[in-house]
Amino acid sequence: MTSPIPFVGVEFHELSSTLERIRILYPNNSLYIIGTSLGGNYVLRYLLSHQTHHVKGLVLISPPFDVKYVIDGMNMWYQRIFIKYYLKNIILRHDQ
Repeated sequence: MTSPIPFVGVEFHELSSTLERIRILYPNNSLYIIGTSLGGNYVLRYLLSHQTHHVKGLVLISPPFDVKYVIDGMNMWYQRIFIKYYLKNIILRHDQ
């Protein structure tokens, strides 16, 4: 998916659009969503906050239910690598 807006994990516009497009293209098929790690947290929050009857199932693989707790618990070395990766691959790439 491409978007002029960088992914921040708070907005759901891309996921909403994608699910709606899938529903239109495949109206007779059941839809199951799989989310891994922060993606699991993201889709769980989406489904809890949006009324959607066409999603039949959800599989979560290692989702952090309390993201702040997880980030606070990471050691500083890992946090620096994560932030450096995020800046390089998300923020800076989006600017190009």
